[in-house]
Amino acid sequence: MPAPEPVAPVVAPAPMKRPKRATETARTHRIPWAELLQKVFEIDVLACPECGGRMELIAFITEARAAKQILDHLGEDSTGPPLARAQAQPEQLDPGPDYAAQDITYQD
Repeated sequence: MPAPEPVAPVVAPAPMKRPKRATETARTHRIPWAELLQKVFEIDVLACPECGGRMELIAFITEARAAKQILDHLGEDSTGPPLARAQAQPEQLDPGPDYAAQDITYQD
């Protein structure tokens, strides 16, 4: 009887590592958006305005068409905020000094 041939062991290939970009930095942690709004604007966006309980984010709508359909169904205004150029009120404008009204004489 012939001797059995030796079988080479099966070696799995090493997993490929993603190359790290020079500009990529390691994140240490992230702050949830609701906490950031609390810190900046001092409002709790997840507090229910009716009962004060905690609300939970169940969807994030990014498509304008879907948002319009939802708002129309709820009977809410879906046109968005009015668009106008920012303008200062006339009483808020500081005209500065009137140099033409000042009598300035120059001597040589």
